[in-house]
Amino acid sequence: MLPLASGAHAQLPLTGRIRNVRTRTGRNLANTDTVVRYLFEEGRELTATADLLQVTRATLLKKRVMPWLVANGVTSRGAKCALVDHPIAEVRQELHRWVTRAADDNTKSTTSAYTERLRSTYTDPSLSWGDAAVPDDTAWISEALALLTVDTPTRRHGLPILDVALALGKTDDEVRELVKPQRRSGGFTRPAYLTYANQAKTHVKAIPCPHDRCRGRRHADHVTLFPEVAASGYGVICSHCRRTPAEDGAWPTTQYPTTYLGRWTSAGGGGSLREAPRTIPSPR
Repeated sequence: MLPLASGAHAQLPLTGRIRNVRTRTGRNLANTDTVVRYLFEEGRELTATADLLQVTRATLLKKRVMPWLVANGVTSRGAKCALVDHPIAEVRQELHRWVTRAADDNTKSTTSAYTERLRSTYTDPSLSWGDAAVPDDTAWISEALALLTVDTPTRRHGLPILDVALALGKTDDEVRELVKPQRRSGGFTRPAYLTYANQAKTHVKAIPCPHDRCRGRRHADHVTLFPEVAASGYGVICSHCRRTPAEDGAWPTTQYPTTYLGRWTSAGGGGSLREAPRTIPSPR
């Protein structure tokens, strides 16, 4: 009704269209299918997904992500946390392709020793791992390997454990733990990174790569502490052939993608996966 100068009123029909400028369409936008598509199918990071959906990381983990993983065969706490926290998007994408293959007959998941390793690792109900993709400080281990591969004589004969410890501000025992796997308080067993260089066990060196043309020429010189690598018993791969030093089973044919040559470490104690990523780029 519009008032007129005469005091009367006129009724006019009004029609129009208002564009919806809301960034969310309500609760249904953050349903499980949407979250899974962003986080696993598209490979987005959890914080980016939470920001896009205007919810918290904790909400996505508790109400959407963790229940979906359990329903699709990823049941161990360590596997769920490592997969969500994994800095390599292709890992989440490959697992998604595999667990959803039956729902789409047109989807064919490529099989290789590497993809088989991913599947068997993350669907292992007995996997013991920390609450992160990389649950340990690996920056100093990378520095140790840099010292031990600096030149040919060092690669061949190694260095005294005491020298390595003093150079890195560590103890002899901490360096020795890089040779013999030790169970960690975080719920996983630290894999081997180095080997003893002499029978007296006073020197350490990088582990020689035993595979093909690398044998006698190259070493496992790149730290890669992910569960699908540590399952071999080692936390290192050869930067040339991208394989662990393991020689049994399918390990000699398990080659990791070039993305595994990145460097990541633990974010350290005092945080939670519900609040922020627990695996971060290594500062060195």
